[in-house]
Amino acid sequence: MSVFIALGANLPGPAGPPRATLEAALARLGAAGVRVVRRSRWYRSPAWPDPAEPEFVNGVVEVETALGPADLLALLHRIEDELGRARGRPNAPRAIDLDLLD
Repeated sequence: MSVFIALGANLPGPAGPPRATLEAALARLGAAGVRVVRRSRWYRSPAWPDPAEPEFVNGVVEVETALGPADLLALLHRIEDELGRARGRPNAPRAIDLDLLD
């Protein structure tokens, strides 16, 4: 099945600065058997709703996986945990954010 995943980060994590963290997330997806088919370039965007917070590094990947939606979401949450995601208030700065888009 083909799936689109959004990646974003604006704080350093165990893997390093945001871009290194996003690359580490892609490596972990590959190690779990999720194949990246296409990826966007990394781009920067202001933090929202407070642009005074560190800007985000974002991207999107298309992946192929045999995992169902629940198992893929669980994998994304596990990768977020491994890479330093701390769930707090909505829209807070974070070391990693992985979202299923489609």
